[in-house]
Amino acid sequence: MFVRVQRDDGPRGLQFVGIAVDQVDKVRQFAGEIGLNYPALIGGYGALELSKALGNSLMALPFTVIVDREGRIAHTQLGPLKDDQLAGLLNQLL
Repeated sequence: MFVRVQRDDGPRGLQFVGIAVDQVDKVRQFAGEIGLNYPALIGGYGALELSKALGNSLMALPFTVIVDREGRIAHTQLGPLKDDQLAGLLNQLL
């Protein structure tokens, strides 16, 4: 879903950034398989600590943070986002 939305909404100013907790080789393989079209940072356990600092007290995955153009957190979500939910959130911000 994120690859498609990045492709479609990137021209409107959207930029996804993935943060992975896996090993570099596995992240590269996954990125190739899905045609990743946005940056992916590999943070290991530190990425889970970052997610905790952003509101993910359980440090569980998936965890999504949507940041607005001014750098403010507009939405956080523990668990998967549905397509229509993401579209609604992004339409408010783009």
